[in-house]
Amino acid sequence: MVSGVGTDPVHTNLRNQVLASGVMPPKTLLAFIPDLFFAVQVQDTASALGYRVELARDADAFGRELAQGQGLALALVLVDMGAPRTDWESLIRQAHAAGVPVVAFGDHTDLAGRRQALEAGAVTVVANSLVATNLARLLRRYAGRAPVTPAALPRQRGDDENR
Repeated sequence: MVSGVGTDPVHTNLRNQVLASGVMPPKTLLAFIPDLFFAVQVQDTASALGYRVELARDADAFGRELAQGQGLALALVLVDMGAPRTDWESLIRQAHAAGVPVVAFGDHTDLAGRRQALEAGAVTVVANSLVATNLARLLRRYAGRAPVTPAALPRQRGDDENR
């Protein structure tokens, strides 16, 4: 499991400001993305937008994270339909049954897979390229309330001096 917001000073400072502000805690995303390089890209983008991300690289980890995530205000599940040797339809059904919206993604030419994902309970199915280029828009649309961003945080003394 790879956890959400980074431990570098920028992410740590943002997380501390969010928690101290009382505005709203970051929402949690569960991403089933076995491709580590793509998973890190999704995680970095979502974390920068104020989301906490839990990555599951196999079906067992997905089930554990889904069960734990329901107590963490799990906002959205991302499922990679191109994952080899994985019953991604079952993962979508599990999340749908738990009441969590699912955005599935895969090859843009896989129309049968798109239909199967929607029938399993995905709220939408997008091409791989759209996850990479439009993740912020997908999160705003399907993860419910807007995420916390630095602009949404209360201003503190000296903020203007640091810009």
